[in-house]
Amino acid sequence: MPSKHMKKYNVLVFLTVSILFFGTTLVFGQQGKRLTLSDCLKMAHQQNPGLLTYRESLIALQHKEESLFREMLPDVSVSWSGKEVYENYTDAYAASVSVNQTVFQGKRAYTSWKISGLETRRSSCDLIRQYQYMTYRVKNAWYELLKTQELLEETIQSLERLKQHASNAGHFFKEGWIWRTDVLEAQVKVARGEQAKIVAENNVARAIANLNILMHRDVNAELSVQEKLIWIPHEWTFEKAKAEALKNRPDLLQAHIDLEKSQLALTIERSSYYPNVSATAAWSRSDRHMDMHNGVEDLSAQMTASWTLWEWGKTIESVAAAKANVRKNKLLIQEIEDQLILDIQEAWLSVQESDKKLNVLEQALAQGEENYRVNIIRYRERLGTAKNVLDAQDLLTSTREDYITALSVYLSSLANLDYAIGTKKYDIYQ
Repeated sequence: MPSKHMKKYNVLVFLTVSILFFGTTLVFGQQGKRLTLSDCLKMAHQQNPGLLTYRESLIALQHKEESLFREMLPDVSVSWSGKEVYENYTDAYAASVSVNQTVFQGKRAYTSWKISGLETRRSSCDLIRQYQYMTYRVKNAWYELLKTQELLEETIQSLERLKQHASNAGHFFKEGWIWRTDVLEAQVKVARGEQAKIVAENNVARAIANLNILMHRDVNAELSVQEKLIWIPHEWTFEKAKAEALKNRPDLLQAHIDLEKSQLALTIERSSYYPNVSATAAWSRSDRHMDMHNGVEDLSAQMTASWTLWEWGKTIESVAAAKANVRKNKLLIQEIEDQLILDIQEAWLSVQESDKKLNVLEQALAQGEENYRVNIIRYRERLGTAKNVLDAQDLLTSTREDYITALSVYLSSLANLDYAIGTKKYDIYQ
């Protein structure tokens, strides 16, 4: 029979191995897995340190709210004392239990608890807004990564076209159909293409590092992404987006909470006009012996009321200041609503602008591809020059790069519109 200590040791070893196995599987699984946008968003929401600080602030306010609620409950205190005098036998022992409850305080304690609840709600709105901002940042980083990857692919394809042209130019020069300057120009273009490839590769590495940092991963961690930039339709009109933002934007909700807090603060200041009333009940027993079997027992109840009648106008001035804060918060709501509408208009116009640019570039790309195809045919038939081919190649490459960039800008503008509207909500307790 194995000993009890051996069983505990075996269980400990099993748990350690299990944790190491599943932890290693999780780490390497994430590194080897092809991540999607949803995966990146989930990891950023759960691991980003900046976001987690807002969650901890919310938890702290929740505990503070609970603490203020318990302040309204009665206080219970217990005491015991004993004194022994060996010379003249005047020993004394006493024990007591008292309960104290505030009966009326001008709603000060209750209102403080309500304000604490509003601060918790405000913090939750702040956390939701940070989730929305993190979503916006991750989407931007994601689209930037897809853009740099596609630009790298286009740079590689462009380099291959340049190399093919340089090969054709060398062949035509040997045949005596073109000048050597055409061959030299083609080789220079290849060298520039190699430099452009290096820049494009570094841009991909920067985009990966930025996305890794948002997900709180190692900056050089492998990030396998196989998706492409895809056009996404949207159904937002300006009026619909404005109405949705006025209803759901967390910062606007926070402004309304601040107004409610200032109104409750006014109630607290007015509480100084009223008396404070408290009640106390107590039981005590005293005796010359420690067991106190034959001691004197006493029960008491007490009601206390105090009322400050004059403070040289201090309460009047405090109430006036609280009223001014209420008026200020009402004006702040109007200011935030105006700024919110301006944000929505700017974001909505950016979506419309980038979408129209994308349509124009899509047509230009088709024309650029056809222009390059025609110039290649003309060059092979010795009807065009090498310069015509290189110009068509440059035009095609720049047009494709512009199209890829415009598609990325369009998707980022959609993410910005979602952030401006504040539509997406998350489980802040996950």
